[in-house]
Amino acid sequence: MLYRIFLALFFVSFFAIDAAPLSTNNTEKWSKSKFTYDILRYPKSVSRKETLDAFGYAFIQISALLPIKFEQVFMFSSEPADIRIVYAKNISNIQSNSAAGIIAFDDNKMFKYYEIGEETMFVTYKDITWAAMYALRKLLQENKVKDAEFIQFDQPLYSFTHYVQPKFILKKP
Repeated sequence: MLYRIFLALFFVSFFAIDAAPLSTNNTEKWSKSKFTYDILRYPKSVSRKETLDAFGYAFIQISALLPIKFEQVFMFSSEPADIRIVYAKNISNIQSNSAAGIIAFDDNKMFKYYEIGEETMFVTYKDITWAAMYALRKLLQENKVKDAEFIQFDQPLYSFTHYVQPKFILKKP
């Protein structure tokens, strides 16, 4: 199992790093005001559009609280993306290699893009919007992006009534 995780992260790193200089200062990378991202492999349980919508919403939520912006780039762009997102099989939960900016999701899990206010959440399906927000917040916190440690969800994840889209709040002491 660990071998498969290592192999998936190596594969992502090999194709996504391209010719990035080895002497890149990680602190400098994560102190920028604009981050690039790329989704290298999409989940099988939701559409490409729903995945982009979920991550787009997560990026908007972060940008509303912190002075940072996000821009999508593609695998073969001249510079590798700061944040690389991949859905791969046999990864336990959400994994991240924070220094490299890699977020990996277990594609064996069933993700669902919920419609606001119309659907009841089911435990068998993982909310792709919540998962995107959680993973992005975790990545920024692990890399000590300024004020990222104060980002919290505004409500509990599961509601057994109608779906309510998650939101972030900034809760400073």
